[in-house]
Amino acid sequence: DEGKRQYEAAERANRRDNGGIFTRVYDNLIDGMKAIIDRAGPGQDADLLRSIKSNILIDFVTSKSSISDLDREVLNINRRIDDLNAQLIRKENAYYAKFANMEKMLQQMYSQSNWLSQQFMRY
Repeated sequence: DEGKRQYEAAERANRRDNGGIFTRVYDNLIDGMKAIIDRAGPGQDADLLRSIKSNILIDFVTSKSSISDLDREVLNINRRIDDLNAQLIRKENAYYAKFANMEKMLQQMYSQSNWLSQQFMRY
């Protein structure tokens, strides 16, 4: 893979040195397309990309999986949101349980307070 990159870089450098303005523009366009595809992915229809110039990006697109970096980031963020929602639900349930226990204890305290008041009233 590294040797292939070095070979492609040497080939591009040779083309730039020996080619004209259109060759440089073409190479820059291809580099830009590779950068966009690397970041955004080939999408659902990789064949459309291949039909633009079949011999330019086939190796690049097929070496990447069908999921792009952006899709991967969105999936990771969605997983994080799901994890945080689950954590929030657990905390919420714990607080409800504590609140219910506190209400029960308050009710018991009021009951004892009433009983104690009645005891003092007798005497």
